Amino acid sequence: MNQFYTVTKSIVIILSLCILSIFYSACNKSRDNDYNPAEVSHFGFDSFPKFKEYAFYIDNFGNQIYNKDSFPFQSDVDSLFPSITTLSTNDKITIDGEAWKDKGIRDWSTGGPFELVNHSEDGTYTKTYQVYVNIHQVDPDSMRSKEIAGQYPAYEGQQKLLQVGDYLHCFYINSQDNSLVHYQSGDAMQWSAAAAAKGLEGEILVASLCAYQDSFYVINKSGAMFASSDFIQWNKSSLAYKVIDLHGELRGRKHLSNNALIGIVEASDGTWHFARYEQSWTLGDVVPADFPISEYASVQSTTVTDVDFIVITTGLTRDSAYAQSTWSSMDGLYWARISNNESNDLLLRGACMFYYDSNLYLLGGANENGAYKELYISENHGINWELAESRKQLKAITTPLTNAQIISDENYIYVFGGNEGSDKKIWQAWLNRMLFEQK
Repeated sequence: MNQFYTVTKSIVIILSLCILSIFYSACNKSRDNDYNPAEVSHFGFDSFPKFKEYAFYIDNFGNQIYNKDSFPFQSDVDSLFPSITTLSTNDKITIDGEAWKDKGIRDWSTGGPFELVNHSEDGTYTKTYQVYVNIHQVDPDSMRSKEIAGQYPAYEGQQKLLQVGDYLHCFYINSQDNSLVHYQSGDAMQWSAAAAAKGLEGEILVASLCAYQDSFYVINKSGAMFASSDFIQWNKSSLAYKVIDLHGELRGRKHLSNNALIGIVEASDGTWHFARYEQSWTLGDVVPADFPISEYASVQSTTVTDVDFIVITTGLTRDSAYAQSTWSSMDGLYWARISNNESNDLLLRGACMFYYDSNLYLLGGANENGAYKELYISENHGINWELAESRKQLKAITTPLTNAQIISDENYIYVFGGNEGSDKKIWQAWLNRMLFEQK
C-alpha cells in the first residue's frame, strides 16, 4: 500500500515538472518572438578594399562603435558608405539624422562622433550609438627626434659607451697622460667621474672595451689584453696570442656552444685570425684583407630563432683603406660577407650602426670629403643600404656626427655625442608608430 503510494507520487511529480518545463519553454519562446532588439551587430566599410580589413568594435554597454586600429595617415574617407547589420530593424537606421539607405555616402574625415540610431523591427525599441572613425593624425613611419637636456661628458677623440645594468658608462682616453677616463650615469642626464683606472699600460684602444660574462676587457696597441670586474683595477691577461681587436660577447647556441668573447688575434706565423675566447683563444678563419679593423660600425642582435649575431660595416682595413663590405657572424670564428657596399657614400670611418624596428640603420661618419649626419637603412640584414627618406632622417641632429654611440630599444633610439666641440649632446629619436598604443 505504501509502496504503491510512493510510486504514484513520484509519477505525479515527474509529470508536473514536465508540464512546467513545457510551459516555461513556451513562455520563453513567446517572449523571444515578442522581443526585437535594436542592437547593431556589425559596422564597417566592407565595400572599400582599403578599409574592409579594419574591424569596428561595437560596445553595447557604452553605446559606442569605433575602429581600434586607426586608418592610415591621410586616408581619404570623405565618400564612404558603411555596411551595417542589426539584430532586428524596421529599416529606420539614421546617421546624424539622415536615412542610412537613402543618403549613406558621407564624409567621415572629422572622425566623429556620428550619431547612429536603429529602430527595432517591431518599432518598440531604439538603440543610439556614437560612431568614431579613427585615423592616424601623424605619419606612423616618420621619425621624430629631439635633443635631450642632459650634459654628456666632454670626451676627447674616440669614446666607448657601455650599458651595464641600470647604469651607462662613458670611456675615453686622456690625451695628456694616456689614462682611461670613466664617467657614469644612472639617468643619462647627470654624469659623474669614476675612480681612476689602475693596472693598464701602453696605448689603450678604447673602442675595443667590451663586457664578457662578469668582467670587462680592453686591449692596447701592442696587443695585450686587460680584464677588470669594476673598471678600476685592471689585470693583464696571460695569452698565447697578440690581440688585434675585440668585438664583444656572443651568447652561445643552446646545447651547442658557450658564451664567448670574440675578436681578432695574430697567430705565431703573423697571420690574423677570427677567434673566440672562453678560457683561451680558439682560432677560426684567416681575416680577409678587406675586413674592417678600425673605426667601423657594428651592432649585435638576435635572430628570430634566438641566436646572437654581430654585423660590421664601413671602417678601415688593415692597410687603412676604406672597407667596402658588410660582414656578419654568429660564432666569431667564421664571418660571411653579406654584400659589397654599392655606394661611395658608404666609404666611411666613424659611422655608428643600430638595430631598430627589425632594420639596420647607419648614422653619420666621415671621409676625405667631410663628415655627415645622414641616416642609411638596410631592410635585409645589411645586404643593401639606402639613404633613408627625408621623413626618417633625424632632423634634430643638425651637425655632422663622427664616432657617436647609440643605444636603442623597442621604442626609442638614443644618440650620444659624435658632434664636434666640447659641448657633447644627447638626442632621442623614435618612429611614430612604435609609440602607438598596441590594441
